[in-house]
Amino acid sequence: MSKEARLKKSLEEATTKYDKRIDDMEDKNLCGKTRDLDKPYEVWVGSSFMGDIEYRVLKKYQKPSLEKSNPYARWFVAAKSEATFGTWEYGDNYIKDITSFCTKVEPSVV
Repeated sequence: MSKEARLKKSLEEATTKYDKRIDDMEDKNLCGKTRDLDKPYEVWVGSSFMGDIEYRVLKKYQKPSLEKSNPYARWFVAAKSEATFGTWEYGDNYIKDITSFCTKVEPSVV
């Protein structure tokens, strides 16, 4: 193998590694640290058999690409409804249970 061919192959390998690192960085879990109630990552509101409900997403356990493929993906949330008598209850919820009957709103709206 000529020197030029080795350099070309080395450059292609480096470019491939760089592209993979960029892809990995774009798909990181940017919501992996627990936030306070007043600074949630997302806010979801909706109505259920328990009345109006508000979820504040305080932590996400997986990066977005894995959440899409995992039917049991969950978020750590604070939830408030008439069933909680207006107080916040903290815990994990399946993403599908929140997104199926709630609408995402801007955190500054609530």
